[in-house]
Amino acid sequence: MSCRVVKASQDGVGRDRPGKLIETLIRIAIEHAGAERGLLILSRATTRIAAEATTRPQPVTLRETAVSSAELPVSVLQYVIRTRKA
Repeated sequence: MSCRVVKASQDGVGRDRPGKLIETLIRIAIEHAGAERGLLILSRATTRIAAEATTRPQPVTLRETAVSSAELPVSVLQYVIRTRKA
């Protein structure tokens, strides 16, 4: 995966459009993980979903919404925060 991320950055993906860089990176991540869906979750003052991607041919959704148990089990979020693992 790291080779593809480096290639994306070298190709200038997202230089003019940061959203394009997020889209490229989240798609690479879910493909590498073999997942059907991926969320980019940022934790600063509050924990929120910044982007969502699926393996279906849909655009990556950029958004700023709070994490809800309907979208992500709280136990998964707590595990990731505690262990700092993907």
